[in-house]
Amino acid sequence: MKPDTVTKLKNSLIQHGPLSSRIYLMKLDAADLPGIIDELDVLAHDNEYGKIFAKIPTVHEKEFTTRGYVVEAEVPRFFGGKTTLVMVSKFKDTRRAESAMGEKGKHIVEQARQAAKNPPHVHLRPEYTCAACTGEDVDEMAAIYRQVFESYPFPILDPSFLRAGMAEDTAYYGVRHEGRLVALASAEIDREDLNAELTDFATIPEYRRKGLARYLLDTAEEHLRKIGIIMGYTIARAASRGMNTVFAQRGYAYGGTLVRNTNICGRIEDMNVWYKPL
Repeated sequence: MKPDTVTKLKNSLIQHGPLSSRIYLMKLDAADLPGIIDELDVLAHDNEYGKIFAKIPTVHEKEFTTRGYVVEAEVPRFFGGKTTLVMVSKFKDTRRAESAMGEKGKHIVEQARQAAKNPPHVHLRPEYTCAACTGEDVDEMAAIYRQVFESYPFPILDPSFLRAGMAEDTAYYGVRHEGRLVALASAEIDREDLNAELTDFATIPEYRRKGLARYLLDTAEEHLRKIGIIMGYTIARAASRGMNTVFAQRGYAYGGTLVRNTNICGRIEDMNVWYKPL
């Protein structure tokens, strides 16, 4: 199934489609309120989507919660280091409100927090290198993403999407072993609101458990600080013990869980929010 579509609804940026059976309000234009709330309902009804998920400033929280949305996660000082972000959801299909992980998901978060008390030292052995990716790397990058992810909410399996992202303020970072690209991550940078989503982590199987994701995260943070970004966050698979631990060990705080939110690795999964002032 193709990735969901990113488009404009009025002046706001959304993603929607059957892959995750949801609408994702990625960036709200406040001028679209309150009418956009009705338009989201109509779009969800017409396409039989199971969930509407929105990232909004806390000042607009009541406008959504009075219309059936619930707060699933928060990131303080998200917008320009001042205003809190709330992630709110409306479950059109009541089954989508039931966690895919249950108590296991809570256990993974707690284990990650405990592991954060003794963070490992991160370094690369001499045969490894880490650097920003360029347009010349996109075919090799897409091949890694195809190997790691059975499905993904954005078309990172397509080299043209990766190249376009680089032109639109998404930075990609890669680790190479003796010249071979073996691990990747990205930072989707919002220069207006001074935040960045750390995402698209992928390590080919034979190179896992070597600390490469931690090194990529440190590399991305260093770059983001240099360009003035002050808040980093991620929306990580709740089922991934490794990635939750990586973010906790690098000082990220748990912000909440987005229930049955995203089609990734072949199924709709819970996603955990972690954040860190940079």
